[in-house]
Amino acid sequence: MVRENKREAILAAAIKIFAQKSYNGTTTSEIAKEAGVAEGTIFRYFKTKKDILIKGVIDKFTEFVGEKFISEQLTNILEKNSDKDGREILKILIKDRIELVKKYKDIMKVVVSESLYNAEVATSIKKNILPKAKLFIRKFLMTYIEKGVFRNVDLDVAETALMGTVTAYVVQNLFLKQSYISNEEEIDKLIDIIIGGLKKS
Repeated sequence: MVRENKREAILAAAIKIFAQKSYNGTTTSEIAKEAGVAEGTIFRYFKTKKDILIKGVIDKFTEFVGEKFISEQLTNILEKNSDKDGREILKILIKDRIELVKKYKDIMKVVVSESLYNAEVATSIKKNILPKAKLFIRKFLMTYIEKGVFRNVDLDVAETALMGTVTAYVVQNLFLKQSYISNEEEIDKLIDIIIGGLKKS
């Protein structure tokens, strides 16, 4: 139990400092100081600093995001709100993702930032997160196509476009606006564009 607590303390410290200073800008001595352990203790749990990132932070992220926050939570939202129309359910989903980012902002910053520069991080996300996210989005699209709410579209293109739009919006709130709360009106406008497109009706 003590061993597991120390490992978690090291991971929590690494996430915090990676988010503040980036992976490359962080030293293991800084992680040790933040975790309240000797620097040598880190290497009882992780071989290198890169190990902390890949086998610690990224594995932790893919586990809880992939299983709990995509496979379980999003599916539950879809099932519990099956009586709502496509616009309403999309709004609930976007707000839920914003709250997820707000709650786990540090690890989100680390994962998004490092996925741009680290091939192993990008590969892990592609392998463990994207397939589950795309599967959920396809289920969402098919549900409302079958209900006659959405028109028949190429599902591969639609799921990529929808995931890209929502992800970009949520990430923008995290990095560019430095804000984790989007107002109702802004989300409604985003949904108008997603549902209606840009072409004048």
